[in-house]
Amino acid sequence: MNADVEATTVADLLGAGEPTPVTVGLSWRASDPYAVELVFLAPHCDAEDVSWLIARDLLAEGLYLPAGLGDVHIRPHQRDWETTVLVLASHNGRAEFEFDTEALSEFLQATYEHIPPGAEDMALDLDTQIAQLLEGENR
Repeated sequence: MNADVEATTVADLLGAGEPTPVTVGLSWRASDPYAVELVFLAPHCDAEDVSWLIARDLLAEGLYLPAGLGDVHIRPHQRDWETTVLVLASHNGRAEFEFDTEALSEFLQATYEHIPPGAEDMALDLDTQIAQLLEGENR
């Protein structure tokens, strides 16, 4: 199955001053049904985009309840249920973003039309993936 779902939204990067709008590309592929890629597009051509891969079920859970361990935390806004907060941490620092919950929910719903939640393992073609891995070892 070759199904891709892509969307673009704007998130607010929170910091010391006013929130800074950041364009974020969301993508999901049926070939890797457990993951969602978030690409934070650089505001200037001399900067690089930043990509994070997170679990689709983590994103879904974080729309309604605080979720995440380690480097990725997602939760509904404390006072505004129309906003979802995403916190990303790395050795370079920490960034906190606010997303429109409806935009994230619509994106997830589009992925569910291809592979419903809980059915991800049924969509994996493990034989092909193992063959590709073994092929790589023989090169």
